[in-house]
Amino acid sequence: MAAEIILATAEHAAELAPLVRQADRDEFMAASGQSPEEVLADGLALSSHTCAGLLDGRVVCMFGVAPMPGADGVGVPWMVGSERLDRCASVFLRRCRRSGMIRQMLDAYPVLMNAVDCRNTRAIAWLKWLGFSFGNPIPYGVAGLPFHVFEMRGSHV
Repeated sequence: MAAEIILATAEHAAELAPLVRQADRDEFMAASGQSPEEVLADGLALSSHTCAGLLDGRVVCMFGVAPMPGADGVGVPWMVGSERLDRCASVFLRRCRRSGMIRQMLDAYPVLMNAVDCRNTRAIAWLKWLGFSFGNPIPYGVAGLPFHVFEMRGSHV
Protein backbone atom coordinates (compact mmCIF):
# COMPACT_ATOMS: atom_id res chain seq x y z
CA MET A 1 0.00 0.00 0.00
CA ALA A 2 1.30 3.42 -0.95
CA ALA A 3 0.65 6.02 1.76
CA GLU A 4 1.20 9.73 1.32
CA ILE A 5 0.37 12.98 3.05
CA ILE A 6 -0.36 15.99 0.85
CA LEU A 7 -1.86 19.45 1.11
CA ALA A 8 -5.65 19.08 1.41
CA THR A 9 -8.10 20.63 -1.02
CA ALA A 10 -11.86 21.06 -1.23
CA GLU A 11 -11.88 18.08 -3.60
CA HIS A 12 -10.36 15.88 -0.88
CA ALA A 13 -13.06 17.05 1.55
CA ALA A 14 -15.79 16.23 -0.97
CA GLU A 15 -14.33 12.75 -1.52
CA LEU A 16 -13.97 12.04 2.21
CA ALA A 17 -17.29 13.42 3.50
CA PRO A 18 -19.53 10.46 2.51
CA LEU A 19 -16.92 7.99 3.80
CA VAL A 20 -16.41 9.42 7.31
CA ARG A 21 -16.37 6.72 9.99
CA GLN A 22 -19.34 6.51 12.32
CA ALA A 23 -17.32 7.31 15.46
CA ASP A 24 -16.27 10.65 13.92
CA ARG A 25 -19.86 11.40 12.83
CA ASP A 26 -21.06 10.69 16.39
CA GLU A 27 -18.34 12.98 17.78
CA PHE A 28 -19.31 15.82 15.41
CA MET A 29 -22.94 15.59 16.45
CA ALA A 30 -22.08 15.53 20.17
CA ALA A 31 -19.59 18.40 19.95
CA SER A 32 -21.18 20.81 17.48
CA GLY A 33 -24.16 19.21 15.76
CA GLN A 34 -22.33 19.56 12.42
CA SER A 35 -22.25 17.19 9.47
CA PRO A 36 -18.98 15.81 8.05
CA GLU A 37 -19.30 18.28 5.15
CA GLU A 38 -19.52 21.20 7.59
CA VAL A 39 -16.66 19.98 9.77
CA LEU A 40 -14.37 19.44 6.78
CA ALA A 41 -15.26 22.84 5.29
CA ASP A 42 -14.50 24.50 8.63
CA GLY A 43 -11.23 22.58 8.86
CA LEU A 44 -10.14 23.84 5.45
CA ALA A 45 -11.27 27.40 6.12
CA LEU A 46 -9.94 27.85 9.64
CA SER A 47 -6.73 25.82 9.70
CA SER A 48 -3.25 27.11 9.13
CA HIS A 49 -2.11 23.58 8.15
CA THR A 50 -4.47 21.09 6.47
CA CYS A 51 -3.41 17.76 5.00
CA ALA A 52 -5.03 14.81 3.31
CA GLY A 53 -3.86 11.28 3.98
CA LEU A 54 -3.99 9.09 0.90
CA LEU A 55 -3.67 5.33 0.56
CA ASP A 56 -3.20 4.14 -3.00
CA GLY A 57 -4.33 7.56 -4.22
CA ARG A 58 -7.63 7.57 -2.29
CA VAL A 59 -8.39 9.94 0.58
CA VAL A 60 -8.64 8.11 3.90
CA CYS A 61 -8.41 11.10 6.23
CA MET A 62 -7.89 14.80 6.55
CA PHE A 63 -6.20 16.53 9.45
CA GLY A 64 -4.84 19.87 10.43
CA VAL A 65 -4.44 22.51 13.09
CA ALA A 66 -6.29 25.77 13.55
CA PRO A 67 -5.49 28.67 15.86
CA MET A 68 -7.54 28.63 19.06
CA PRO A 69 -9.58 31.86 19.12
CA GLY A 70 -8.37 34.22 21.84
CA ALA A 71 -5.44 32.02 22.88
CA ASP A 72 -2.13 33.05 21.31
CA GLY A 73 0.20 30.15 20.67
CA VAL A 74 -2.47 27.47 21.07
CA GLY A 75 -3.42 25.30 18.11
CA VAL A 76 -6.43 23.02 17.80
CA PRO A 77 -5.40 19.77 16.08
CA TRP A 78 -8.12 17.75 14.36
CA MET A 79 -8.51 14.70 12.20
CA VAL A 80 -11.42 13.17 10.29
CA GLY A 81 -11.06 9.58 9.13
CA SER A 82 -12.80 7.07 6.92
CA GLU A 83 -13.62 3.44 7.65
CA ARG A 84 -10.77 2.51 5.27
CA LEU A 85 -8.33 4.34 7.54
CA ASP A 86 -9.34 2.02 10.39
CA ARG A 87 -8.64 -1.03 8.21
CA CYS A 88 -5.21 0.30 7.16
CA ALA A 89 -4.26 2.26 10.28
CA SER A 90 -0.77 0.85 10.76
CA VAL A 91 0.37 1.91 7.28
CA PHE A 92 -0.94 5.42 7.72
CA LEU A 93 0.24 5.81 11.32
CA ARG A 94 3.83 4.93 10.42
CA ARG A 95 3.72 7.46 7.58
CA CYS A 96 2.17 10.09 9.84
CA ARG A 97 4.89 9.71 12.47
CA ARG A 98 7.66 9.89 9.84
CA SER A 99 6.15 12.97 8.18
CA GLY A 100 6.93 15.21 11.16
CA MET A 101 3.46 16.79 11.09
CA ILE A 102 3.21 17.03 14.88
CA ARG A 103 6.59 18.78 14.99
CA GLN A 104 5.41 21.21 12.31
CA MET A 105 2.21 21.91 14.26
CA LEU A 106 4.22 22.54 17.43
CA ASP A 107 6.58 24.85 15.56
CA ALA A 108 3.54 26.97 14.67
CA TYR A 109 1.74 26.56 18.01
CA PRO A 110 3.73 25.75 21.18
CA VAL A 111 0.60 24.18 22.68
CA LEU A 112 -1.78 21.82 20.86
CA MET A 113 -5.15 21.27 22.55
CA ASN A 114 -8.57 19.89 21.66
CA ALA A 115 -11.24 17.54 23.00
CA VAL A 116 -12.18 14.01 21.91
CA ASP A 117 -15.40 12.12 22.55
CA CYS A 118 -14.79 9.40 25.16
CA ARG A 119 -16.63 6.95 22.88
CA ASN A 120 -14.12 7.50 20.07
CA THR A 121 -11.69 4.85 21.28
CA ARG A 122 -9.70 4.61 18.03
CA ALA A 123 -9.05 8.35 18.02
CA ILE A 124 -8.02 8.23 21.68
CA ALA A 125 -5.60 5.37 21.01
CA TRP A 126 -4.10 7.23 18.03
CA LEU A 127 -3.68 10.44 20.05
CA LYS A 128 -1.99 8.55 22.89
CA TRP A 129 0.31 6.85 20.36
CA LEU A 130 1.27 10.30 19.06
CA GLY A 131 2.13 11.40 22.62
CA PHE A 132 -0.79 13.60 23.67
CA SER A 133 -1.70 13.75 27.37
CA PHE A 134 -5.30 13.50 28.55
CA GLY A 135 -7.42 15.03 31.26
CA ASN A 136 -10.36 13.46 33.03
CA PRO A 137 -13.65 13.38 31.09
CA ILE A 138 -15.77 16.53 31.23
CA PRO A 139 -19.21 17.37 29.80
CA TYR A 140 -18.58 19.02 26.44
CA GLY A 141 -20.32 20.29 23.33
CA VAL A 142 -23.94 20.70 22.38
CA ALA A 143 -24.85 17.26 23.76
CA GLY A 144 -22.90 17.64 27.01
CA LEU A 145 -21.41 14.15 26.62
CA PRO A 146 -18.09 13.16 28.25
CA PHE A 147 -15.03 14.27 26.30
CA HIS A 148 -11.34 14.16 27.17
CA VAL A 149 -9.36 17.36 26.73
CA PHE A 150 -5.99 16.37 25.25
CA GLU A 151 -2.85 18.41 24.80
CA MET A 152 0.78 18.43 23.85
CA ARG A 153 3.38 21.07 24.52
CA GLY A 154 6.40 21.71 22.34
CA SER A 155 8.75 20.44 25.03
CA HIS A 156 7.19 16.92 24.74
CA VAL A 157 8.41 16.22 21.20
